[in-house]
Amino acid sequence: MIVLQPSVGLARDTKIDYDLLSSILTRAVKIKKRVFFKVIKSNKDYSYYEEIDEEYIIAINLDDGNDLPEVVKGILHELRHHIQECVFKIKTTDFNDSFRRYYASPEEIDARKFEKLSAEVVNIYKNFKKIEVKYKDLKLDSYNEPV
Repeated sequence: MIVLQPSVGLARDTKIDYDLLSSILTRAVKIKKRVFFKVIKSNKDYSYYEEIDEEYIIAINLDDGNDLPEVVKGILHELRHHIQECVFKIKTTDFNDSFRRYYASPEEIDARKFEKLSAEVVNIYKNFKKIEVKYKDLKLDSYNEPV
Protein backbone atom coordinates (compact mmCIF):
# COMPACT_ATOMS: atom_id res chain seq x y z
CA MET A 1 0.00 0.00 0.00
CA ILE A 2 1.36 3.37 -1.03
CA VAL A 3 0.63 6.30 1.27
CA LEU A 4 1.58 9.72 -0.06
CA GLN A 5 1.92 12.33 2.69
CA PRO A 6 2.24 15.74 1.03
CA SER A 7 3.73 18.74 2.76
CA VAL A 8 1.29 21.56 3.44
CA GLY A 9 2.97 23.70 0.78
CA LEU A 10 2.85 21.01 -1.88
CA ALA A 11 -0.80 20.21 -1.16
CA ARG A 12 -1.66 23.91 -1.35
CA ASP A 13 0.27 24.54 -4.57
CA THR A 14 -0.97 21.46 -6.44
CA LYS A 15 -4.52 21.07 -5.05
CA ILE A 16 -4.25 17.32 -5.62
CA ASP A 17 -6.18 14.76 -3.57
CA TYR A 18 -3.20 12.72 -2.40
CA ASP A 19 -5.40 10.14 -0.65
CA LEU A 20 -7.07 9.33 -3.97
CA LEU A 21 -3.73 9.33 -5.79
CA SER A 22 -2.33 6.97 -3.13
CA SER A 23 -5.23 4.56 -3.71
CA ILE A 24 -4.77 4.59 -7.47
CA LEU A 25 -1.02 4.05 -7.23
CA THR A 26 -1.50 1.26 -4.69
CA ARG A 27 -3.68 -0.64 -7.18
CA ALA A 28 -1.44 0.11 -10.15
CA VAL A 29 2.00 -0.48 -8.65
CA LYS A 30 1.26 -3.44 -6.38
CA ILE A 31 3.72 -2.80 -3.56
CA LYS A 32 2.70 -5.44 -1.05
CA LYS A 33 3.61 -3.72 2.22
CA ARG A 34 2.46 -0.33 3.51
CA VAL A 35 5.00 2.31 2.54
CA PHE A 36 4.77 5.96 3.56
CA PHE A 37 6.29 8.63 1.35
CA LYS A 38 6.70 12.21 2.43
CA VAL A 39 6.07 14.21 -0.72
CA ILE A 40 7.57 17.67 -0.63
CA LYS A 41 8.45 20.54 -2.93
CA SER A 42 12.00 20.16 -4.15
CA ASN A 43 14.42 22.87 -3.11
CA LYS A 44 16.60 21.89 -6.07
CA ASP A 45 16.08 22.39 -9.78
CA TYR A 46 15.05 18.75 -10.20
CA SER A 47 12.89 16.12 -8.54
CA TYR A 48 14.47 13.35 -6.50
CA TYR A 49 13.89 10.39 -4.22
CA GLU A 50 15.87 9.72 -1.08
CA GLU A 51 15.77 7.69 2.09
CA ILE A 52 16.79 9.43 5.29
CA ASP A 53 16.72 7.50 8.57
CA GLU A 54 14.29 4.92 7.17
CA GLU A 55 11.99 7.69 5.94
CA TYR A 56 11.17 7.82 2.25
CA ILE A 57 11.04 11.24 0.61
CA ILE A 58 9.87 12.19 -2.85
CA ALA A 59 10.74 15.78 -3.68
CA ILE A 60 8.92 17.22 -6.68
CA ASN A 61 10.28 20.14 -8.68
CA LEU A 62 7.27 22.33 -9.41
CA ASP A 63 9.23 24.43 -11.91
CA ASP A 64 8.17 21.85 -14.52
CA GLY A 65 4.54 22.54 -13.61
CA ASN A 66 2.25 22.01 -10.64
CA ASP A 67 -0.61 20.51 -12.63
CA LEU A 68 -1.78 16.95 -12.09
CA PRO A 69 -0.03 15.35 -15.12
CA GLU A 70 3.38 16.81 -14.27
CA VAL A 71 3.17 15.97 -10.57
CA VAL A 72 1.98 12.41 -11.27
CA LYS A 73 4.80 11.93 -13.77
CA GLY A 74 7.33 13.11 -11.19
CA ILE A 75 5.90 10.93 -8.42
CA LEU A 76 5.88 7.87 -10.69
CA HIS A 77 9.49 8.48 -11.72
CA GLU A 78 10.71 8.81 -8.14
CA LEU A 79 8.51 5.95 -6.95
CA ARG A 80 10.25 3.75 -9.50
CA HIS A 81 13.60 4.61 -7.92
CA HIS A 82 12.18 3.40 -4.58
CA ILE A 83 11.08 0.15 -6.24
CA GLN A 84 14.50 -0.24 -7.85
CA GLU A 85 16.25 0.12 -4.49
CA CYS A 86 13.85 -1.54 -2.06
CA VAL A 87 12.13 -4.20 -4.16
CA PHE A 88 14.66 -5.06 -6.87
CA LYS A 89 17.67 -4.28 -4.60
CA ILE A 90 19.37 -2.18 -7.28
CA LYS A 91 21.43 0.64 -5.88
CA THR A 92 20.87 3.72 -8.00
CA THR A 93 24.04 5.37 -9.17
CA ASP A 94 24.88 8.99 -8.47
CA PHE A 95 26.13 10.68 -11.64
CA ASN A 96 26.53 14.24 -10.40
CA ASP A 97 29.59 14.59 -12.61
CA SER A 98 27.88 13.92 -15.95
CA PHE A 99 24.30 14.54 -17.06
CA ARG A 100 24.83 12.35 -20.13
CA ARG A 101 25.93 9.34 -18.01
CA TYR A 102 23.06 9.94 -15.60
CA TYR A 103 20.46 10.20 -18.39
CA ALA A 104 21.77 7.05 -20.12
CA SER A 105 21.97 4.95 -16.94
CA PRO A 106 19.74 1.85 -16.87
CA GLU A 107 17.88 2.98 -13.75
CA GLU A 108 17.02 6.36 -15.29
CA ILE A 109 15.85 4.75 -18.52
CA ASP A 110 13.68 2.42 -16.43
CA ALA A 111 12.27 5.30 -14.34
CA ARG A 112 11.39 7.29 -17.47
CA LYS A 113 9.64 4.21 -18.84
CA PHE A 114 7.62 4.00 -15.60
CA GLU A 115 6.45 7.59 -16.18
CA LYS A 116 4.50 6.31 -19.18
CA LEU A 117 1.82 5.12 -16.75
CA SER A 118 1.03 8.76 -15.93
CA ALA A 119 -1.66 9.35 -18.59
CA GLU A 120 -3.69 6.37 -17.35
CA VAL A 121 -3.22 7.33 -13.68
CA VAL A 122 -4.36 10.89 -14.45
CA ASN A 123 -7.42 9.61 -16.37
CA ILE A 124 -8.44 7.34 -13.49
CA TYR A 125 -7.96 10.22 -11.02
CA LYS A 126 -10.10 12.59 -13.11
CA ASN A 127 -12.83 9.98 -13.54
CA PHE A 128 -12.99 9.39 -9.79
CA LYS A 129 -13.32 13.14 -9.27
CA LYS A 130 -16.20 13.21 -11.80
CA ILE A 131 -17.91 10.42 -9.86
CA GLU A 132 -17.55 12.39 -6.62
CA VAL A 133 -19.21 15.45 -8.20
CA LYS A 134 -22.02 13.42 -9.76
CA TYR A 135 -22.63 11.56 -6.48
CA LYS A 136 -23.00 14.88 -4.70
CA ASP A 137 -25.11 16.48 -7.47
CA LEU A 138 -27.50 13.53 -7.43
CA LYS A 139 -27.66 13.71 -3.62
CA LEU A 140 -26.77 10.04 -3.32
CA ASP A 141 -25.35 10.49 0.16
CA SER A 142 -28.87 10.24 1.58
CA TYR A 143 -32.16 8.58 0.70
CA ASN A 144 -35.31 10.51 -0.05
CA GLU A 145 -38.41 8.62 -1.06
CA PRO A 146 -39.69 9.59 -4.47
CA VAL A 147 -42.75 11.81 -4.41
